[in-house]
Amino acid sequence: VKGARPCMGCLREECVSCRKLPAQASDLCNVCWVEELSAAPCVALDCGHVLHLACAQQKLKARWSGARMWFKFLCCPLCDQIMQAAPLKPLVDPEIRLLEAVKAKALQRLALEGGHKTAPELQPAGRYHKKEVDYAMHKFAYYLCSKCKAPYFGGHRSCEVAAGEGENQVLACQ
Repeated sequence: VKGARPCMGCLREECVSCRKLPAQASDLCNVCWVEELSAAPCVALDCGHVLHLACAQQKLKARWSGARMWFKFLCCPLCDQIMQAAPLKPLVDPEIRLLEAVKAKALQRLALEGGHKTAPELQPAGRYHKKEVDYAMHKFAYYLCSKCKAPYFGGHRSCEVAAGEGENQVLACQ
């Protein structure tokens, strides 16, 4: 695969000359769950997991489902680390920049609304203790403007759930 390491390692158990990967040729791809890894070109992610290259690319191109932006599509389906590998870089890098922009906006919104210092979720026993960015990303909904392609604040996620997320809407920041 163009842009990949010269040898990503080997999926064949009988191979003794290559570095071993934590997957075998007979394992199913953890994205498509249809074909064995040996059925198509694969990519070894920096986290060590192996996926079909086309499946990983398709997952990244599909992005999020629905109107609200969320970034789980960037993650390895096995370990939740961001899928990093040279062949995926052109797809991953712009999404990471978008993720960082949304995180910055979410932190700004959290500071603007105040009260987050006393939120139970951020206290020592809370789910988001010492994870303000994760809390802000969980609390707020962001959408991608269909005109300028920039992320914008769309309200609290709790309001989105109560109202029901609208599909097939034209979303614009202005």
